[in-house]
Amino acid sequence: SAFQICYPLTADSADVQAAADAEEYLSYLVLDLSVRGEIPAGFGAYLKEKNAYPYLTEEEWDLLKSDRPDFLGVNYYASLAVKKPGPIDPKADLAFFNMEDYVIVNNPFLPTTTWLRGSYDPLGMKLTLRKLNDRYRLPMIITENGYPQTEAPDEEGCINDQERIDYIAAHLHAVKEAVSEGIPVFGYNIWSFMDLLSGSQGYKKRYGLVYVDHQEGNRGTLKRMPKKSYNWYRNVINTNGKYI
Repeated sequence: SAFQICYPLTADSADVQAAADAEEYLSYLVLDLSVRGEIPAGFGAYLKEKNAYPYLTEEEWDLLKSDRPDFLGVNYYASLAVKKPGPIDPKADLAFFNMEDYVIVNNPFLPTTTWLRGSYDPLGMKLTLRKLNDRYRLPMIITENGYPQTEAPDEEGCINDQERIDYIAAHLHAVKEAVSEGIPVFGYNIWSFMDLLSGSQGYKKRYGLVYVDHQEGNRGTLKRMPKKSYNWYRNVINTNGKYI
Protein backbone atom coordinates (compact mmCIF):
# COMPACT_ATOMS: atom_id res chain seq x y z
CA SER A 1 0.00 0.00 0.00
CA ALA A 2 1.21 3.53 -0.77
CA PHE A 3 1.00 5.13 2.67
CA GLN A 4 0.46 8.88 2.89
CA ILE A 5 1.21 10.16 6.38
CA CYS A 6 -0.63 13.46 6.97
CA TYR A 7 0.32 16.20 9.42
CA PRO A 8 -2.00 18.98 10.61
CA LEU A 9 -0.74 22.35 9.42
CA THR A 10 -1.30 23.85 12.89
CA ALA A 11 -2.38 22.80 16.39
CA ASP A 12 -5.92 23.96 15.58
CA SER A 13 -8.13 20.96 16.41
CA ALA A 14 -9.94 21.43 13.08
CA ASP A 15 -6.60 20.98 11.27
CA VAL A 16 -5.89 17.89 13.37
CA GLN A 17 -9.23 16.38 12.40
CA ALA A 18 -8.64 17.28 8.75
CA ALA A 19 -5.30 15.45 8.81
CA ALA A 20 -6.91 12.40 10.40
CA ASP A 21 -9.67 12.44 7.77
CA ALA A 22 -7.11 12.70 4.96
CA GLU A 23 -5.11 9.76 6.33
CA GLU A 24 -8.24 7.63 6.59
CA TYR A 25 -9.20 8.34 3.00
CA LEU A 26 -5.75 8.20 1.39
CA SER A 27 -4.31 5.24 3.29
CA TYR A 28 -6.42 3.52 5.93
CA LEU A 29 -9.48 2.98 3.72
CA VAL A 30 -7.70 0.42 1.54
CA LEU A 31 -5.60 -1.02 4.38
CA ASP A 32 -8.48 -1.46 6.81
CA LEU A 33 -10.51 -3.23 4.12
CA SER A 34 -7.54 -5.47 3.26
CA VAL A 35 -6.39 -6.25 6.80
CA ARG A 36 -9.45 -5.84 9.02
CA GLY A 37 -12.27 -6.30 6.55
CA GLU A 38 -13.88 -3.02 7.56
CA ILE A 39 -14.09 0.65 6.61
CA PRO A 40 -12.52 3.24 8.95
CA ALA A 41 -15.14 4.79 11.20
CA GLY A 42 -14.72 8.41 10.15
CA PHE A 43 -14.75 7.74 6.44
CA GLY A 44 -17.53 5.22 6.90
CA ALA A 45 -19.67 7.96 8.43
CA TYR A 46 -18.85 10.22 5.48
CA LEU A 47 -19.94 7.52 3.01
CA LYS A 48 -23.20 6.98 4.88
CA GLU A 49 -23.90 10.71 4.83
CA LYS A 50 -23.42 10.69 1.05
CA ASN A 51 -25.51 7.50 0.66
CA ALA A 52 -22.43 5.84 -0.79
CA TYR A 53 -21.66 3.21 1.86
CA PRO A 54 -21.12 -0.15 0.13
CA TYR A 55 -23.86 -2.68 0.64
CA LEU A 56 -22.53 -6.10 1.56
CA THR A 57 -24.30 -8.99 3.22
CA GLU A 58 -23.20 -10.13 6.67
CA GLU A 59 -21.61 -13.17 5.06
CA GLU A 60 -19.63 -10.97 2.66
CA TRP A 61 -18.34 -8.79 5.52
CA ASP A 62 -17.37 -11.94 7.43
CA LEU A 63 -15.48 -13.17 4.38
CA LEU A 64 -13.53 -9.90 4.22
CA LYS A 65 -12.61 -10.20 7.89
CA SER A 66 -11.58 -13.84 7.73
CA ASP A 67 -8.57 -13.52 5.40
CA ARG A 68 -5.81 -11.53 7.16
CA PRO A 69 -2.59 -10.96 5.18
CA ASP A 70 0.75 -12.27 6.40
CA PHE A 71 2.55 -8.93 6.03
CA LEU A 72 2.24 -5.38 4.72
CA GLY A 73 4.07 -4.00 1.69
CA VAL A 74 4.65 -0.28 2.21
CA ASN A 75 5.39 2.33 -0.46
CA TYR A 76 6.69 5.56 1.04
CA TYR A 77 8.08 8.67 -0.64
CA ALA A 78 6.91 11.76 1.21
CA SER A 79 4.47 13.20 3.72
CA LEU A 80 1.59 15.64 3.38
CA ALA A 81 0.47 18.68 5.37
CA VAL A 82 -3.27 19.22 5.70
CA LYS A 83 -5.53 22.02 6.95
CA LYS A 84 -9.25 22.40 7.60
CA PRO A 85 -11.56 23.17 4.66
CA GLY A 86 -10.91 26.55 3.11
CA PRO A 87 -9.05 28.18 0.20
CA ILE A 88 -7.13 25.71 -1.96
CA ASP A 89 -3.36 26.06 -2.42
CA PRO A 90 -2.84 25.41 -6.17
CA LYS A 91 0.93 25.02 -5.64
CA ALA A 92 0.59 22.28 -3.05
CA ASP A 93 2.12 18.92 -3.85
CA LEU A 94 -0.58 16.29 -4.50
CA ALA A 95 -3.33 18.92 -4.30
CA PHE A 96 -5.46 16.68 -6.52
CA PHE A 97 -6.16 14.61 -3.36
CA ASN A 98 -8.20 17.49 -1.87
CA MET A 99 -11.70 16.72 -0.61
CA GLU A 100 -14.40 18.82 0.98
CA ASP A 101 -13.23 17.82 4.49
CA TYR A 102 -9.57 18.80 4.09
CA VAL A 103 -7.14 20.86 2.00
CA ILE A 104 -3.58 19.77 1.23
CA VAL A 105 -0.94 22.48 1.64
CA ASN A 106 2.82 22.66 1.35
CA ASN A 107 4.58 21.99 4.64
CA PRO A 108 6.54 25.12 5.65
CA PHE A 109 8.89 23.07 7.86
CA LEU A 110 10.22 20.66 5.22
CA PRO A 111 12.73 21.22 2.42
CA THR A 112 11.62 21.51 -1.18
CA THR A 113 12.87 19.57 -4.21
CA THR A 114 11.80 19.64 -7.84
CA TRP A 115 9.62 16.55 -7.60
CA LEU A 116 9.02 16.31 -3.83
CA ARG A 117 7.72 19.79 -3.20
CA GLY A 118 7.72 20.53 0.50
CA SER A 119 7.56 16.90 1.59
CA TYR A 120 11.12 15.54 1.78
CA ASP A 121 10.63 13.77 5.08
CA PRO A 122 12.77 10.79 6.24
CA LEU A 123 11.35 10.99 9.77
CA GLY A 124 7.93 10.58 8.19
CA MET A 125 8.96 7.06 7.13
CA LYS A 126 9.77 6.11 10.72
CA LEU A 127 6.47 7.60 11.91
CA THR A 128 4.65 5.73 9.14
CA LEU A 129 6.11 2.42 10.28
CA ARG A 130 5.15 3.20 13.88
CA LYS A 131 1.57 3.99 12.89
CA LEU A 132 1.19 0.89 10.76
CA ASN A 133 2.66 -1.32 13.47
CA ASP A 134 0.35 0.14 16.12
CA ARG A 135 -2.72 -0.33 13.92
CA TYR A 136 -2.12 -3.72 12.29
CA ARG A 137 0.61 -5.61 14.18
CA LEU A 138 1.95 -7.22 11.02
CA PRO A 139 5.50 -7.62 9.66
CA MET A 140 6.34 -5.04 7.00
CA ILE A 141 8.54 -4.69 3.95
CA ILE A 142 9.32 -1.42 2.19
CA THR A 143 8.24 -2.20 -1.36
CA GLU A 144 9.04 1.25 -2.80
CA ASN A 145 11.19 4.16 -1.65
CA GLY A 146 13.30 6.38 -3.87
CA TYR A 147 14.25 9.83 -5.03
CA PRO A 148 13.08 11.41 -8.30
CA GLN A 149 15.05 14.05 -10.15
CA THR A 150 15.73 15.32 -13.65
CA GLU A 151 19.29 14.44 -14.69
CA ALA A 152 21.65 13.73 -17.58
CA PRO A 153 25.28 12.60 -17.91
CA ASP A 154 27.95 15.28 -17.68
CA GLU A 155 30.68 15.78 -20.30
CA GLU A 156 32.55 12.76 -18.94
CA GLY A 157 29.49 10.54 -19.05
CA CYS A 158 28.95 10.51 -15.27
CA ILE A 159 25.75 11.10 -13.32
CA ASN A 160 26.58 12.57 -9.92
CA ASP A 161 23.25 12.06 -8.13
CA GLN A 162 24.40 12.92 -4.62
CA GLU A 163 20.90 14.17 -3.75
CA ARG A 164 19.55 10.66 -4.34
CA ILE A 165 22.27 9.16 -2.15
CA ASP A 166 21.43 11.59 0.65
CA TYR A 167 17.71 10.82 0.38
CA ILE A 168 18.13 7.03 0.39
CA ALA A 169 20.67 7.14 3.23
CA ALA A 170 18.34 9.24 5.39
CA HIS A 171 15.38 6.94 4.74
CA LEU A 172 17.41 3.78 5.35
CA HIS A 173 18.49 5.31 8.65
CA ALA A 174 14.83 5.93 9.51
CA VAL A 175 14.06 2.27 8.82
CA LYS A 176 17.05 1.23 10.93
CA GLU A 177 15.74 3.34 13.83
CA ALA A 178 12.29 1.80 13.48
CA VAL A 179 13.77 -1.71 13.60
CA SER A 180 15.80 -0.76 16.68
CA GLU A 181 12.49 0.14 18.37
CA GLY A 182 11.19 -3.36 17.73
CA ILE A 183 9.06 -2.56 14.68
CA PRO A 184 9.07 -5.68 12.45
CA VAL A 185 10.48 -4.49 9.11
CA PHE A 186 12.06 -7.40 7.26
CA GLY A 187 13.07 -5.83 3.95
CA TYR A 188 13.70 -2.70 1.90
CA ASN A 189 13.36 -2.32 -1.88
CA ILE A 190 14.64 0.78 -3.60
CA TRP A 191 12.67 2.43 -6.39
CA SER A 192 14.15 1.89 -8.83
CA PHE A 193 17.07 -0.13 -10.15
CA MET A 194 17.06 1.69 -13.49
CA ASP A 195 15.27 4.66 -14.98
CA LEU A 196 11.77 3.95 -16.22
CA LEU A 197 8.71 5.68 -17.60
CA SER A 198 6.91 7.80 -15.01
CA GLY A 199 3.16 7.57 -15.39
CA SER A 200 2.59 11.33 -15.48
CA GLN A 201 6.04 12.87 -16.11
CA GLY A 202 7.50 10.58 -18.77
CA TYR A 203 11.30 10.41 -18.75
CA LYS A 204 11.78 13.82 -17.16
CA LYS A 205 11.32 12.26 -13.72
CA ARG A 206 14.00 9.63 -13.04
CA TYR A 207 14.34 7.31 -10.05
CA GLY A 208 16.97 4.81 -11.18
CA LEU A 209 20.36 3.88 -9.84
CA VAL A 210 21.19 3.15 -13.47
CA TYR A 211 20.68 5.81 -16.15
CA VAL A 212 18.83 4.77 -19.31
CA ASP A 213 19.45 6.91 -22.39
CA HIS A 214 15.83 7.35 -23.37
CA GLN A 215 14.34 10.80 -23.82
CA GLU A 216 11.00 12.40 -24.53
CA GLY A 217 9.80 11.78 -28.07
CA ASN A 218 11.15 8.21 -28.07
CA ARG A 219 14.72 9.42 -28.56
CA GLY A 220 17.94 7.86 -27.25
CA THR A 221 20.18 4.84 -27.56
CA LEU A 222 18.81 2.96 -24.51
CA LYS A 223 22.40 2.68 -23.25
CA ARG A 224 22.62 1.88 -19.50
CA MET A 225 25.05 3.84 -17.31
CA PRO A 226 25.48 3.28 -13.55
CA LYS A 227 25.07 6.49 -11.56
CA LYS A 228 27.09 7.49 -8.51
CA SER A 229 24.22 6.13 -6.38
CA TYR A 230 24.60 2.69 -7.97
CA ASN A 231 28.12 2.21 -6.63
CA TRP A 232 27.18 3.73 -3.28
CA TYR A 233 24.15 1.46 -2.85
CA ARG A 234 26.17 -1.60 -3.84
CA ASN A 235 28.53 -0.78 -0.99
CA VAL A 236 25.58 -0.36 1.38
CA ILE A 237 24.41 -3.86 0.47
CA ASN A 238 27.88 -5.40 0.71
CA THR A 239 28.40 -3.95 4.20
CA ASN A 240 24.85 -4.69 5.40
CA GLY A 241 24.22 -1.00 5.89
CA LYS A 242 27.19 -0.54 8.20
CA TYR A 243 27.63 3.13 7.34
CA ILE A 244 23.96 4.15 7.34
